[in-house]
Amino acid sequence: SAPEELVHRAHQVGLVALGINDLNGVYALPKSYWAAKDLPHFKLICGAEVVFNDNLPRLTFLATEKRSYATLCRILTMAHAGKEKGQAFLTFDELQSFYTHDGFKNLVCLSPPQGKLELLKDLFHQNLYLEFNRFNDGLDSSRTQHLLDTHFRYDIPYVATNDVLYHDKSRRPLQDCFTCIRVG
Repeated sequence: SAPEELVHRAHQVGLVALGINDLNGVYALPKSYWAAKDLPHFKLICGAEVVFNDNLPRLTFLATEKRSYATLCRILTMAHAGKEKGQAFLTFDELQSFYTHDGFKNLVCLSPPQGKLELLKDLFHQNLYLEFNRFNDGLDSSRTQHLLDTHFRYDIPYVATNDVLYHDKSRRPLQDCFTCIRVG
């Protein structure tokens, strides 16, 4: 679905906020912003999911204000710099280099319950959250238990998220087609 369709559907079903996160970019944010701009009491949460190449899972970063959005854009620029189109990624050391940037302290990091959680906790402090998803694939119970074990072990709060790809289930065949094209 188009970003504006996701925004309008979220508002229609009574959500007060929606996070828009593209992979290694903020491509959908302009259209999302214009769709959300005139919706009463609706908040657009700007972010991006970033790929890492050094045994760190993909992380989602959410900007909480303009300075953290600027820092997020700088992080994305570094992820793309010197790489072929579609090959964006960062290293943990590159991410750490942004620690002194003004907006970094207000950047929220969502992590799966795996990877370098101690290092991420040292870097993001109270702005680190474990990402929790349910897939109805028969593994949700074990996934939930792993999340809770990780939450208690590292004392990191968790937040429910979901990879929403379409605003209406009639769009699933189109999404399946795009996925097939993307993975060849």
